[in-house]
This record gives sequence, structure tokens and C-alpha cells, in this order.
Amino acid sequence: MIERTYDTELVRSILGNKKLFQRTGICELNSFDPENQHELVYLLPKRNGVVIGVTVFHMFNNNFCYQGHVNYLPEFWGSWLVGYTKEAVQWMFDNTKCTKVIAFAPDHYPAVLKHTLRVGFKVEGYLKNSTLSNGVIDNQTLISIEKKTIAAVTFIRIPKNASTSLYSFFGDNNTIRNELLSADNCKYLNFFDPSHCSIKDAVKNIGDEVLNSPVLAIVRNPFDRLVSMFFFAKKYDIGKIYDISTSDFDSFARGFHRLSRDPEFFHATPQSEYISINDCDNLTIVRFENLNNGISDFIDSNNIGDLFNADDLPSLNGTEHKHYSNYYSPESKEIVQDMWGVDLEQFSYSFSYDNEQ
Repeated sequence: MIERTYDTELVRSILGNKKLFQRTGICELNSFDPENQHELVYLLPKRNGVVIGVTVFHMFNNNFCYQGHVNYLPEFWGSWLVGYTKEAVQWMFDNTKCTKVIAFAPDHYPAVLKHTLRVGFKVEGYLKNSTLSNGVIDNQTLISIEKKTIAAVTFIRIPKNASTSLYSFFGDNNTIRNELLSADNCKYLNFFDPSHCSIKDAVKNIGDEVLNSPVLAIVRNPFDRLVSMFFFAKKYDIGKIYDISTSDFDSFARGFHRLSRDPEFFHATPQSEYISINDCDNLTIVRFENLNNGISDFIDSNNIGDLFNADDLPSLNGTEHKHYSNYYSPESKEIVQDMWGVDLEQFSYSFSYDNEQ
């Protein structure tokens, strides 16, 4: 919950917290006067009715650009505060003429930059020797967020399910971005994007605020999906990365099946595991086979048509091949059933021939 305050003493008491003031050094306390400084906005974040800090916005040269300062009381510090900062920024966009918020993240407090990037801020520049903290001159990163870039979607990027096309389509409006996740995880092999993560991993590494936005996942017939992976591997010579033969489909399926026993081989993770999480009541599942119509319905049902138009959905990293049924043998059919039987059952997919579509 966020609400505006004009309570001078309350603001002073929060900003006067010794540990908080030493960390932020926002400015001298005697400059804070919520009743008289009309270019300032003070917002109180509350958790279960308890005030946990104050977020300060002041005009930056004009009435549509504000500089923001988050000031959470030390006993409440944690990654879960991202949702409150996001709500405060949205309050400014909804209740004032503000269309852009800027902030400065000093090098000596890297947590500030990490926090604001999770909110959706983007880096605009770097200012050397531009701030003073505890008598030490330090550098700052200039970051900003604009009204249209508040994250509106949580897109679960399941490999070979139009994942690159939709990741590009949603852009900065997606809560799960590569820059918010570590690419050092060995399973990505310094090649694949870390945004190919499950909803559970997103919550763990970014925060449960990702569940506050509409959640979208694309599912695909597992038989078709493996054929797409085969042609993608041939196209980009990925077989060498995983030591899988791409000479023919059955050889690829055998190698893929062997690697699927390794939990770090994320390409073989069942689609159902990508979206498995408790307490997510705003998940939309769109079938790859009805992609454009499904995305259009998702946009309409979540009232985000001002940000997205399904007609603008690009086609990226696609592969061209015949209907998947042309590539399967009894052996490779069994491999898909063994690896992804749970997906076949959960999403009601089965093997069919081209003339049965």
C-alpha cells in the first residue's frame, strides 16, 4: 500500500534514522518540509498497516521529470521491497504530470542499483566523481524509468516456444530480463540467455513481485518442439556445444534423451515445470499453435493494448521444416513420451499426422 503524506514530523522521524541517513545522505534534515515544498512528493509505503519508510520525489527542472529517493527503514531492508518501489513510481505516473523518474546509484551502495534495475529502471549514464559520502568522493550511475516502461508482463521464456520473438516483443515491459539474472550459471554455457528460467527461479532470483504482473507462458506440442530443437541445433551448430549428433533426427533425439537426465540441461525441462508454482492466479497459457490469437486475447484481457499490438509480434529464431510427423520413428516417439509425457498429459497433446491437422 502507498499513500501520500504531509506529516512533517513523520517524514523527519524516518529520514532521521541514523543508519538510514548514513547510507542515503539524501540531504540535510532541515531542508525537509512537506507542508511548504510543493515541488516535493512524499509517499509512505505500508506493510500490514505499518509504515516501513518514505519515498521522496522532487521535480527535476520541470513538472514531468522527478528525481526519486527510496528510504526504507533498516529493519525492513530486503529484496521484497521492489514491489513497493514499483508501486510508488506508478503512483507518480497515475497521480501527477510525471512521465519520467530519474535516480542516482552510488558505487559504494551497489544494492541501490540492483534494486532499481529490478523495478524496471534502465541505465542512462555514469557520472565520475559526482557525489560525496562520508567524506569520500564517489561515482554514480544515472538510471531512469519512463511511464510506458513500467513492467506490465511476466513472460516465462520456455525454449523453442516463440520465446525469442515474445521476449523481443515485450521488451522492457517484461519483469524477467537478462540483465536482472546471472549468466554465470553453468547451465547457460555462456551462450544461452538466463531469461530462459522457470517462474520459481524468477521469484527466487528477482523477487515475488514478478507475480504481481500478468504471467504468460507458451506451450507447444512436445513432438513438434523436439523437431524444432533439432533444426535449431543444426542451424546454429549447437550440437557441438552439447556433443550431440545432428546428422539425423533419431541420432539427435538419442543424444537429447541422454542429456535430459542432467537437471542442468534446461532445454529438456518439461514445460509444465517452467510454470509450476503455488499462489499464481493470474497465469495465462497460450498454445503455440494458436499464438497470434492467443497473444491478442492476452493483451485484451489484461488491458495492455496501449503497450502492445499482437500484429507487431516478430518472428525470430524460427526454423523451417515439414510437419513434425515426417521425422519420427517408433524409437524417437518413445523418447518424447519418456521425457515429456507429463506435458503431453497436462496440455492434452498427442502425436498426429499432417493430414490429421
